[in-house]
Amino acid sequence: MRISVVVLMFISLLGITACNKQNEAVEPQPVKATYTGYITKKTPDRILVASDTKMTGSEMYGAIWLGSSDDSLVIGQHVEATLKGDIDSSYPGVGSASSVVVLPILISGEAKLKPEQALAVVISSRSDMLVPIITKVTYEETTKKWVIGILDGLAPKPSEEIVTINDEDGK
Repeated sequence: MRISVVVLMFISLLGITACNKQNEAVEPQPVKATYTGYITKKTPDRILVASDTKMTGSEMYGAIWLGSSDDSLVIGQHVEATLKGDIDSSYPGVGSASSVVVLPILISGEAKLKPEQALAVVISSRSDMLVPIITKVTYEETTKKWVIGILDGLAPKPSEEIVTINDEDGK
């Protein structure tokens, strides 16, 4: 009987030790969440970054206000922001970024205007839009025209508007 008690205590200690080993989890590494989109609005202390893809399970396009006083960031740029901290789940969302990197906007052909400039012209001409969303950016070299899709993410029934501007004069 004494041996069975000792064996039982030994097995119990092994079980407790094994449980403790399982609970010694490796510290989770923080996940770097990023958000990619076009800068469609800017204030002195924040930028609105609007995605050109719809949110999962929704007909709405993603958009987020990010705190930023970086003067080098301008309307029309395509950016990738590394998010920091909590994000308010309102629409558009509100949050912070630890970094914002400008990404190239690739086009085919040789245009006089940079893509960012063409986007800025279109976005500024639609200043009535609360959450401008860029859905399409193309340059047609044969006609020397920019074709840009834009919609208001906060409109009751958002519909894409196709805007064409001349590459020569930006109108």
